Amino acid sequence: MTADLNQLYHENECKLIRKHGFHHVRFQQVGTGAAATASAIATVVVGLTAALPELEAACGQRLVLLKSVRSNKSQFEIVDPVVNPPPYWPGRGQPGKPSARQTPRQRGKTPTESPRHPR
Repeated sequence: MTADLNQLYHENECKLIRKHGFHHVRFQQVGTGAAATASAIATVVVGLTAALPELEAACGQRLVLLKSVRSNKSQFEIVDPVVNPPPYWPGRGQPGKPSARQTPRQRGKTPTESPRHPR
């Protein structure tokens, strides 16, 4: 596996990869810093998870280019609970008053057995 997208264009390296017959996996890392590193790690984890079963079933050598997982605003959602409180937020609708919705119970336990209400 390599982040060198041009490795297969280097004649000597390409000949060695072909000669030995092993799969070749590459991915692109764009930029520097924490976001670029996170993107590269996510690309490898997600890409290999999908590609490995295909490679295990392959009859012969395969060349793989993992598509980048990008770190951008489509990856998360931010809510200001003062401006737009979600339904589960305590005091939703009226500052200082507890929410009518209770904390979900742990599966199979009564309220007296929950961590908030030790016996």
